[in-house]
Amino acid sequence: MRPSPASGSFWARWRRRANDWLTVFPNAAASASAVRAALAAAIADDVSYWDALLITTAEAGYTLILTKELQDGSRLRAPLKTQSRGS
Repeated sequence: MRPSPASGSFWARWRRRANDWLTVFPNAAASASAVRAALAAAIADDVSYWDALLITTAEAGYTLILTKELQDGSRLRAPLKTQSRGS
């Protein structure tokens, strides 16, 4: 059962935890150019759109991406390629 909004300390604790994660792990919004590149990569490289969008984000200067979105065994490779475990 979900705690009620009246249990303020519960929500305050989770709000602090979320803010801590955002401080340690900055995030980026997808730009229009990243969306276009991801769509092109998804078509050309036969990868999912979401995998391609993560890769375009990595190309914007990120060195670490934490995600559960990549297909099992895939690793990010710039520019716009994923590599399966056996490759």
